[in-house]
Amino acid sequence: MRVLVATPLNTDESGGPARHLEMMLEELPKQGIKVSAISFKDFRKEKNVLRHYKFMREIIRQSKKVDLIYALDAGSVGFPAAVASWFARKRFIVRIPGIHAWEQGVQQCGIKENLDEFVASKKWRGFKIAIWLRMQRYVMKRALKIVVPSDYMRGIVIQLGAQEHRVRVVYSSFESHFDLSILDRPRPGNYIVSIGRVVPWKGYRTLVEIMPAIREQIPDAKLVVIGEGPEKEELANHARTLGLGDSVTFTGELSPENVRMYLARAKSFALNTGYEGFSHTILEAMDAGLPVVTTNVGGNPELVIDGKNGRLVPHEDREQLQAAIIELLSNEEKARNFAAASKESIGCFAGTQAAKQIGDILRQRLVLMLSSDRKIFENGSLVRQRMKDYASMVEELHIIVFATCEHTCPETEAIGDNLFTYSTMSKTRWWYVWDSIMLGRTFTDIDLITCQDPFESGLAGWVLAKLFGAKLSLQVHTDITSYHYEEESRLNWFRMKIARFTLKRADCVRVVAERIAEWLKEYLIFPNPVVLPIFTDVEAMLAKTNLHAFGMRRKYPHFTGPIVLWVGRFEVEKDCATALKAFKKFLETYPDAGMLILGEGRLEIELRILSRVLGIPDRVEFVGFETDISQYYFHSDMLLATSRYEGYGRMLVEAAAYSLPMVSTDVGIIGSWFKEGEHTHVCPVGDTDCLADSMRMIAQYPDEAKVMGERAHARLQEVHIPTQEEYLAQMRETFETCGVHK
Repeated sequence: MRVLVATPLNTDESGGPARHLEMMLEELPKQGIKVSAISFKDFRKEKNVLRHYKFMREIIRQSKKVDLIYALDAGSVGFPAAVASWFARKRFIVRIPGIHAWEQGVQQCGIKENLDEFVASKKWRGFKIAIWLRMQRYVMKRALKIVVPSDYMRGIVIQLGAQEHRVRVVYSSFESHFDLSILDRPRPGNYIVSIGRVVPWKGYRTLVEIMPAIREQIPDAKLVVIGEGPEKEELANHARTLGLGDSVTFTGELSPENVRMYLARAKSFALNTGYEGFSHTILEAMDAGLPVVTTNVGGNPELVIDGKNGRLVPHEDREQLQAAIIELLSNEEKARNFAAASKESIGCFAGTQAAKQIGDILRQRLVLMLSSDRKIFENGSLVRQRMKDYASMVEELHIIVFATCEHTCPETEAIGDNLFTYSTMSKTRWWYVWDSIMLGRTFTDIDLITCQDPFESGLAGWVLAKLFGAKLSLQVHTDITSYHYEEESRLNWFRMKIARFTLKRADCVRVVAERIAEWLKEYLIFPNPVVLPIFTDVEAMLAKTNLHAFGMRRKYPHFTGPIVLWVGRFEVEKDCATALKAFKKFLETYPDAGMLILGEGRLEIELRILSRVLGIPDRVEFVGFETDISQYYFHSDMLLATSRYEGYGRMLVEAAAYSLPMVSTDVGIIGSWFKEGEHTHVCPVGDTDCLADSMRMIAQYPDEAKVMGERAHARLQEVHIPTQEEYLAQMRETFETCGVHK
């Protein structure tokens, strides 16, 4: 993986972005991530707008060889990088250590509110502030992920409009430069050090103005302010007017080595800031064995625990700030205890830990799924749970579900932190493709589009994959190799044309049975499809302890002969009508037999009428939909499967799990998993005579049928039905084949 970092600072400068960049350059290559950087500093000599334009153009040029653009702020660097990512069609992530609009507003527009008041009021006065905020919001909207250095900053960017699930907290990385011996190093004098940009919200004016009172208690106390900024000269003059002379020093910008030299000599560190996302300078002071006095604002309480490793005081509370500094300068034992606790607490900010978090974020991808299965919206459904399992493999899973307004599906729904569903809310089913494309276009960035069929959703997925430059994964759950599928309707004939088009253009294809995979390879449609059967939790079925308590014969006392089980949806392809006709012929030999039909669907009324026309309504029970049908498999005498075409045939696997003798048409996994005469009786599609004769064989020779059922059960061990963990691992592998990792 290759990442281009857009940074406001180089590694030879001080500040959070510089250290963050340094960490990435050192640590990420160890994770297999190649990092290159482009610094805004190289363009600062240009005029204001021109330098941003040239910076953006250079990002576009360099982005041709990378997979992702990562900006280290949302202002002068972030906005050009976000626009460049749009032009270059590259994934974009931004780190927001501070709020550019507020900072510029304080410096240029006279804003007096602190950041919390500014964000809460939503009364952002002035044209410039409005423009800066629009720019920052564009950056946040464009970003796949937003990295912030503290929980405090997470709350701020969410208030400014960032989507909560896109914001990730990664504490600034820190590399220690002092060992524990720094705690015992002699520190002559009473130097107070403060580090940061000399801007209004850092509160340096207050620090300067309380120095006379501090010097009354500690006569040799001196303040050293390290950093550049627009207020530096004014505050230096102000210190002289207060008669402080050389007691207050503004050093300007220093190299990291010189900064550490000052910290090693100081007695305490003070930061009277009114706003701090996450202070890297506080970490530096802690590392140097200094007790810290700072304000209880922003991310500071996430670093300093008052009374344990430092002092927290209210912002601009001169009396408390002054008292805390005097306390730490005069009480050496307390100062050393605070320093020792600080030194211990900085371990959790190691660069390797932050690098791992950043590496995980950079590798995370967005997956868009197109589906027609509306059971996703049903609480507790197996489909909904399966989607949750899929979401656990990726950073975000967004599912567009084909539905009309009549289906009363929720327009949008968040299921957990990273699983989101959307209904097309189409006027009719003929608008599904168009509506899903229009809905899919609203996303800012998609890496993989996976479609649950190669037909309508596959066509929409192909269009969206072209639009986003994303990978396209298609799933084939039905047996499109069967001529019965194509002949069933003109719609299916047309769908086959779509499937031949989309499958040839997919990046990866997953099928549920070998016969579909062989057909795709034989006709040169797709060379290497992945065969991944639908997960069937056989172990959970067999683990049930209440199977014997069901009492099938007590529930259906009028069935004194063999009980035939049929399971499926009442749709044309399941061909329950043929099952009823075959059972009618079976009754000629076994008139006391009964048939249990488990399922539901749009053809239920027609099937009930057919049972009456055949004169067998008293021998057939329409049980309806059952969430747990284990008891029926366990107590029935045989399974009758009459599908015209079947991608997999889950009911065959479930029946084999209970060693239930089976009669099936030649569809799905018949032939690859279960062989004729060895594991099951197999008949041509629609052949009622063959189906009836096969049922008679099972009823007439129950011992042989039992052996056949046991062989089918043993066959499940040979083909190895994957466990849920194995199934999800294989699903993860199919995602990785298309370039999606987590």
